[in-house]
Amino acid sequence: MTDQPSRWSGKRFVVALATLTVLALAAAVWFVGAWLSHDDAAATAAHTRGDAERAGEQAIAVFGTLDHRNVDAGLDQWERVSTGPLNDEIKKSRQQQSEVIRNGGTSTTARILDAGLTELDVAGGTAQMIAVAEIVVTPEQGQPVTKQNRFQADLRRTDQGWQLSSIQALAIGG
Repeated sequence: MTDQPSRWSGKRFVVALATLTVLALAAAVWFVGAWLSHDDAAATAAHTRGDAERAGEQAIAVFGTLDHRNVDAGLDQWERVSTGPLNDEIKKSRQQQSEVIRNGGTSTTARILDAGLTELDVAGGTAQMIAVAEIVVTPEQGQPVTKQNRFQADLRRTDQGWQLSSIQALAIGG
């Protein structure tokens, strides 16, 4: 009787092996789920960063582009890409800005050469960026002049997407 293995010891081994297999499978599923959710969070953050950067570049180009022959359309664009106090200031000073631009007889066209976010708060819906723009200044009489400007801008996520909440030209030089 002692020469034969017990039926219970074989069953215990099978039960223990099955339990370990189930635990290993559960751990693998948990790790894969955690890894995938981390990838989703990273992908979401990267997507948000890309959206904010593209919107900021477009908005800065809008602010650097204005035609003295069609000032109202340009200022409408400024209002469309801005929010908060910046938007309020544009609306408040619109009449004065229109007169100055029309009387100046100069048009500008901006193209972003390089830009990047310097800060991004995904949860807070805010970002900061810097950009370098090529601006072609065309007087009513005379030849166009090309210059480069650097800008720092603050962005805020709104129901309409990312919009400028402030913009400031930075000095170039050493």
